Amino acid sequence: MGLAIGIAVVLLVVALLVATRGNDEDPVAAPTPTEVPSTAASAPTSSVPKTSSATAAAPTTRRAAPPPVVAADDRRVVVLDQGAAAAPRTVFDLGPSTSADEAPPFIGGVAVSPDGRQAYFDIAGTPAIGALRRVPVAGGQVEDLGQGVGAVPSPDGSMLALIQVPDPEQPASLVLRPLTGGGERRIDLGDESCSNITWSPSGREVAVDICTALEPVTVALVDVATGSVRRLAAPDGVTWSAPAFKPDATLTLVEQRGDDAVVVALTPDRTRVATSLLRRPSTTITTIDWNSSGDLLVCDLDGIVVAALAGGQPQQVATGYTSAAW
Repeated sequence: MGLAIGIAVVLLVVALLVATRGNDEDPVAAPTPTEVPSTAASAPTSSVPKTSSATAAAPTTRRAAPPPVVAADDRRVVVLDQGAAAAPRTVFDLGPSTSADEAPPFIGGVAVSPDGRQAYFDIAGTPAIGALRRVPVAGGQVEDLGQGVGAVPSPDGSMLALIQVPDPEQPASLVLRPLTGGGERRIDLGDESCSNITWSPSGREVAVDICTALEPVTVALVDVATGSVRRLAAPDGVTWSAPAFKPDATLTLVEQRGDDAVVVALTPDRTRVATSLLRRPSTTITTIDWNSSGDLLVCDLDGIVVAALAGGQPQQVATGYTSAAW
């Protein structure tokens, strides 16, 4: 009897060891066509032993649903349902253009307030040149915010950063406009700025595209307190554009490598690329945006909106839009 019990115990221990060995390694996800390996040096292999699989796994917390995507085409500002369960909900519509329009008005870039309740956009073209607007994401009355394009609210919602052209013969300027009253500040960037503005999470910096002949070539960083401007040096043969800060204050932007566009993260000193995050072949990425959960939203020149939730596999959200934000 004692021998039988001993044999049974040995067999049980062997079975547990086999099961433990089989669960010791995590599966590795296969790369997708839109992903790019990191350009940073590979990390050394850890010498810390793996923990036993007998240790109880930490309970998983259900992830909050990503916020709605606000997107724009030439005529409309819409709210997209990422689950594709509902049709896009229009919150602003320019209506059809007429043949009398010398240069038909069109909707430019869009941005969303930090609390997700307000959408900012601009109307360009003739006769409305750089008319800023704000509309509730839930729908409602549209507000006129004056002249400018590419307006983006600060993290605390107290100020707008925007681009304004005071005179057709002069380059555009970066303008910091309080939403709560007070005078605005105009900052000369020393070259032609062209939208794609982003605030750092602290609100202390603004990054903006720098253009030559209306084509982005690199990105400038502006110190909000002092107005000082630092123009980043893109590597030879590529351009930098469409900056966006991650929630941890890492500056990301689009590096155009010939026909391919790559979303990259810069080193803390912003002198070089630390990591490649997302590659879109044979296109140009026009806008990128991060939300507070670390989800990435991308819109490319083909009007395709792509979301990568918490670094996961990118998923196409919609097509036919020129800009998108959340």
